[in-house]
Amino acid sequence: VLNKNQYVGKSGNVGINIDDKESVNFSGSLNSFNNDWNIFGSYSVKSKNKEGGGYRNTSLFDNTGDLLSSNYSDGLTDNNKDNANIKLGFERYFQNSDLLAFDITFLKYKNLKIENSNNIYTYLDNVSYVEELSTTLTEEEDKGDDLNFGIGYFKNNDNKGSELSIQIDYEDHNDNEIINYIVNSLNTSIKNETEDNVGSIFTLDYSAPFSKDNDEENFEVGLKVSSDIGAHDLDYNGEPFEY
Repeated sequence: VLNKNQYVGKSGNVGINIDDKESVNFSGSLNSFNNDWNIFGSYSVKSKNKEGGGYRNTSLFDNTGDLLSSNYSDGLTDNNKDNANIKLGFERYFQNSDLLAFDITFLKYKNLKIENSNNIYTYLDNVSYVEELSTTLTEEEDKGDDLNFGIGYFKNNDNKGSELSIQIDYEDHNDNEIINYIVNSLNTSIKNETEDNVGSIFTLDYSAPFSKDNDEENFEVGLKVSSDIGAHDLDYNGEPFEY
């Protein structure tokens, strides 16, 4: 880490973290302040893997204590989560106390869950017991990305005590989820869901004292305009529809 002084210089850091749960986190940041510019950036990469398992056994008896049916199931689950994000931006300071700021952030993620389960169903058929065996493989994948950026202009008039701010924010979100069920090595159902959203917000705010002699009483005016456009598609077993 390098620091020249409180107002001018460069600073940064790099870190890596690995724990006993198979989780890895790699991150870093950089900040540079020179004259009237402040430039910054950061990034992070995370990966996590988690395994688990369990079993369940249920039985049904009649009034005499004889077994009518039983159901035994066990399963193993593997969870993998990966995401990465990066952020960049700057701040430009002017001599009249005005400020121009901009930042942009991009996030990308992917989650994969695989569950393998075995089931044994036993029931009484007349005088003998019958066993039915089945295996189920469930695959769930969720992936997507987010893009967000904002720009703002801030103006303070110390003589009048007024403040003016103009800001624009934009966000683009995309997500896709796929769920696949395989029973006894045969595809039984497939779900494919996609969601896309684009939104933006424009705000304008102004405040100032009612008079120069009284800076404790202010008036404020503002304007806000927002837009949100989205699409949602769902395909279930080859039958698509939109909403």
